[in-house]
Amino acid sequence: MGQLKSLLFVPLIFFSFSLFSQEKGVSKKNISPKIIDYLDQNYPNAKGFKFYQEIENNKLFIESEFEVGEDEYSLKFYNDSLYEVEIEVVFKKLPDLIQKSITSQLDSMFVKYKITECLEVNPSTNNALYEIYVRSKSQTGSGEFELYFDKNGIFQKEEEFISQPIPSQF
Repeated sequence: MGQLKSLLFVPLIFFSFSLFSQEKGVSKKNISPKIIDYLDQNYPNAKGFKFYQEIENNKLFIESEFEVGEDEYSLKFYNDSLYEVEIEVVFKKLPDLIQKSITSQLDSMFVKYKITECLEVNPSTNNALYEIYVRSKSQTGSGEFELYFDKNGIFQKEEEFISQPIPSQF
């Protein structure tokens, strides 16, 4: 009976993985010319391009990661149109008031935490955000979370971070 439970549990795990974001690398030659043209025109000094297909909420996105100088960028495209821009930033280089606001919120949410990544999301738009990745321990357990703050450091939302690879074809 133990083997039967194990056999039933494995498909349940794979089904639950499909509910979250999945990502796999893609060759530049398989990327739409519209996306390549956009990147060439808007980021002529970019280096180290990497491309990914990402399935999120049953939508297929193309993500491009690259560097411009010391800055790391991630651009997400949907149907050949720019969907999202993320720029990695150093948390300690954010303005003091924003750092204090974010830190205060994190202190109230977690017993212990570590900021593992800080991103500016859509920085040149009216709805720009900071996306903060946190490894934490809270009153109820531990985990990794994505937290979103507006440009003033005001908390917007929290999501548990679950990274799932696309199942291999091999």
